[in-house]
Amino acid sequence: MSVPPSVSGNPAQSNQDFVNRLTPFWGKEEAEAIVRQLWEDFFGSGRMAIPFGPATWPANQAEKLEPLLRRLDKKEPLQYVLGKAWFGDIELKVNASVLIPRPETEELVHWMLETKEQKDKALLDLCTGSGCIALALRKKGNWSMVSGLDVSVGALHVARENGENLSLNVDWLEADLLKTDPGISGEWDVWVSNPPYVLSSEKAAMDPNVLDFEPHLALFVEDTDAVLFYRRILELGCRHLKPGGVVYFELNPMTLSDVAKEFSRLGYVDVEIRKDMFGKERMMRGLRPLV
Repeated sequence: MSVPPSVSGNPAQSNQDFVNRLTPFWGKEEAEAIVRQLWEDFFGSGRMAIPFGPATWPANQAEKLEPLLRRLDKKEPLQYVLGKAWFGDIELKVNASVLIPRPETEELVHWMLETKEQKDKALLDLCTGSGCIALALRKKGNWSMVSGLDVSVGALHVARENGENLSLNVDWLEADLLKTDPGISGEWDVWVSNPPYVLSSEKAAMDPNVLDFEPHLALFVEDTDAVLFYRRILELGCRHLKPGGVVYFELNPMTLSDVAKEFSRLGYVDVEIRKDMFGKERMMRGLRPLV
């Protein structure tokens, strides 16, 4: 298998050239991973068998790559540069209106599917963002209904487009959970949420590729009320979750004990905690009592 030929008269640029360019911004290992993904995105995975470093780009493709590299030079996340991200086995559109899906959130989905609670149940994903949780659960579960809710019109536009691209039937709802009456109606069997949970005080330690590009609306909560969204969701669950209904959260390990107190204060039972792949207590579930 031969590499794509360079255009006559233009100096060939190799993957290694691009790695060297990005290394000061991303570090060598991450720069290599980025350039591998760019190579695959432009030419397909079959060409990955070619030795990575010496593989050259045709000049016309290198020219198309240049504006993407300029964005990467500014530490913009690759997923935004390419306009897509993977969540498990589904490809999602992403842009600056939504968070980039994380592997820890995939673990939350896996946990929910393990429990077999999805059969013929109505599911609501609160703070849905790109729709990654709702869409993954719709694809893999046997739900009677799946809905995703968010306050951001931009996020819901992305989620709706993702649902259409994947031919997955999810209802998308616009609502502000912090309003006295956010407009949630009906009764649900299962709720799941990955709400804003990064403390404002954590900003100083965050990488610029997250802090400068991902939506703060979906990321941050004030330290003075760090469990604001969890408390509100659990309060609404007391009205709109069926007796015996279950709520799942992804959460910040730093505030786990405070979230657990809200479960207890509001009468939820059988509260369970799960660790993520890094050994951090990242997920929690609890049931609305039957009586």
